Amino acid sequence: MIKRLVCALALCAALASPGMADDKVRIAVMDLQARGVPETLASTVSALVRSEIVNTGLFTVVEREQINEIMKEQGLQMSGCTEQACAVQMGRLLSARKMLVGELNAAGGSFVATIRIVDVELGVSEFAADETAVSADDIPRASKAIAGKLTDKIQEKLAGDRMRAGWTPAGYYLRVIVPGWAQIYT
Repeated sequence: MIKRLVCALALCAALASPGMADDKVRIAVMDLQARGVPETLASTVSALVRSEIVNTGLFTVVEREQINEIMKEQGLQMSGCTEQACAVQMGRLLSARKMLVGELNAAGGSFVATIRIVDVELGVSEFAADETAVSADDIPRASKAIAGKLTDKIQEKLAGDRMRAGWTPAGYYLRVIVPGWAQIYT
């Protein structure tokens, strides 16, 4: 009897878990447009942001090589694709739900990264975040910080969408099965 209850609980938790691989949002991080900075620096910041988002484990991130291959097949260029319409078109080609596009600007002796999250389905920019690196040595910290801001904003948006769509959070049904779970859950 206890074995069956434990198996039933494990099955309920697995089915209700929001972190399943199928639930991951597919994201493409485009290279930042360099404005007053070397292209290599903008590419470095793009790669750092992409790596940080991959490391969260929350999203399926389109690989840079896959982006290049699809853009080459379609005869499109990635440089200068910071506009919303271009990001939506590329997102559809990449089967991505969210696109991250932006710029890396020089401001005095510092660098400012500005990145927008574009919802491919709706065709709108949902959020924007920026971060300033006081020097080239500060770029890894700034890249990590902006990736964290963007990840948090995407997660908040997805959580709100799920609640509006009638999504049931993990643990909700366990309060019916396990005595006392309702008190723990709430």
